[in-house]
Amino acid sequence: NSAAVPLTLAMGMTFIILLGSIDLSVEGAMSGAAMVLVLLASNDSNAHNYGWLAMLAAIAASTLMGLMSGALQTVLRIPSFMATLGVWFIGLGLSVYMLGGSAVRLMDENIRGLALTRFLALPLAVWVALAAFIVAIVIQYHTRFGRHVLALGGGEDIAEFSGVSPRRVRIYAFGLAGFFFGLAGVLAAAQLGQSNATIADGRLFAAVTAVVVGGTALTGGEGGVLNTLV
Repeated sequence: NSAAVPLTLAMGMTFIILLGSIDLSVEGAMSGAAMVLVLLASNDSNAHNYGWLAMLAAIAASTLMGLMSGALQTVLRIPSFMATLGVWFIGLGLSVYMLGGSAVRLMDENIRGLALTRFLALPLAVWVALAAFIVAIVIQYHTRFGRHVLALGGGEDIAEFSGVSPRRVRIYAFGLAGFFFGLAGVLAAAQLGQSNATIADGRLFAAVTAVVVGGTALTGGEGGVLNTLV
């Protein structure tokens, strides 16, 4: 149960490190997603009650942040380290501002059920994390996009000569990472029953560590989500 959030985060980070890049926006994206979730679902701060739509909006917000990170790198040619660091603080700042610097309770029973409801003796959050892992497996090993990510990590110039679009693949990869970060933010808020600006503290280190210790090379082009699971 405690590994559900780190695993989901690490799925997104794996694709970024396979590219030979780094994504420091984990904590900002996750905090932003959790903030969107609690403010749109039933909570003790406002009268909103959008149910599962709040979860979709949270994941969409984080995905958008990931796409923004990718666009900043490819369009403005800002290194991934700097671009994602900026997005991290944007997400964190928005979360602090929108939550008023305090914790907001999540009162939607269905979303809280992700942490409280069990299926085959495991919380639903664990099954969601495993589903995220299966999605990552399919993307990496059974799609053209997954092969292009590995190709870019192995050598961007060679991949480009082979017909791969580095700009498009990079933007999509960071958007995909944002999707996983947003899902992790939803799971974290469901487990804690609230959201606050520090909900994602320390998650970046755990995500990167899981990927690197699993054997995915920081230089890119080697490893994968199976290694990260281990």
